[in-house]
Parts: sequence; C-alpha cells; structure tokens
Amino acid sequence: MVVKPIFPDRDVRALSRGQKNRRAAAVCRRGHVREHALGPLSSYRDVESYCSSCGAGVMIACEACGLRIRGVLAIGLSPYGRQTHSRPSFCDGCGGAFPWATRKERILELENLLDEEQIDDADRLVIHDHLRRLMAEGLDEKGEKAEWKGIVARAGSALKSGPVQRVFEGLVNAYLRKELGL
Repeated sequence: MVVKPIFPDRDVRALSRGQKNRRAAAVCRRGHVREHALGPLSSYRDVESYCSSCGAGVMIACEACGLRIRGVLAIGLSPYGRQTHSRPSFCDGCGGAFPWATRKERILELENLLDEEQIDDADRLVIHDHLRRLMAEGLDEKGEKAEWKGIVARAGSALKSGPVQRVFEGLVNAYLRKELGL
C-alpha cells in the first residue's frame, strides 16, 4: 500500500497560488520511476504498489522522514515545460539515501552523517580520505578492511550513533564487521 507523502509547505502554498511547485515521484525500491508528477491533491490509490518491471515495492515518500520523493516542477496543476525526470538518490528533506542509491552514494551518506558527529577536525580529514579510497573501483578485500579499520580508529563512538551505525552496517559486510570487532 502506497502511503500519502508529506509535501513542503512552500510547494502547497505555491500550488494554491498557481506558482511553480515540486511534485512527488513514485519510484520502486530498485529505482524504476513509475510516476513523476504526483501532487498533494493526487489520488494515490492509482499508484501501483509493486513495480511492473521488477516486482519491487513502490515508494512515494522517504521512509525516514515521510517527505515526498522529489518529482518534476509544475506551475499550478500542470508540469512545467519539457522535463526529463531522473530519480533522486537522496531525500531533500532529511538527506537520507533511498534504497536504490549506489555504494558510492551510500558512502557519501555516511560521510555526511559523520560530518554531523563530534569528531576532531584532523580525524575528520583522515576519515574523508579513507572514504574517498573506499569509493574507488578495484579495492580488494584486504584494502577495504584497512580503510574501514582506519575509519573505526578515527571515528570512535561516532559509529555508535543510530543513523551512522545503520549506514555503516549497510556498507560493511558481516565478515569485515567481525574482523573489525564490531
């Protein structure tokens, strides 16, 4: 069942005035865009619950904050000009990555979350360097372990905060978590 999303007040006000506003998109958990111009007054009953391309569940709101998934711009009720819609990888409300985000994008999410933690500036720079190397292609398991070990050593208790831990555990496989003592 598709849940009605929250729309930013600015978009609802702009819609009521016939001005430029942002619509919601319906995107499956694998990243297939099913709809890109749903408004606050749309009937969400017609949005498919499961993707007809892959069978994954369809979302129209961020699972973390409930904000609509960013769709196309519209003026009043009509989509604005000719637009191609590319699915966003991050929520523009809370900054969280959507399920279809790539590994690199999830590393960026971790970097953003760690930026909000109390970490020494020198340690933060080292952590950013480790994360950049983790984004590079072709890193073997031994190299990946060394990079994560460096992050664990510098981030300390910041890795225990709920959002950071959730993203971290999604990036580091079970074998490496055991090796790192996590």
